[in-house]
Amino acid sequence: MKFTVRKIFQYTEEVEVEADNSTQAKKLAESTDGEVNHDDTLIDCEIIGVE
Repeated sequence: MKFTVRKIFQYTEEVEVEADNSTQAKKLAESTDGEVNHDDTLIDCEIIGVE
């Protein structure tokens, strides 16, 4: 299934991940690729869509 996850830092970012369930989707969405601004702390992560 494809989940759309809203990641809330000091800003909001939406990402799509392939996962078997919502728990796995949130865990996959928490990871970041590329440059990371370490001043940004993940405040919340919520599922906003499932395909």
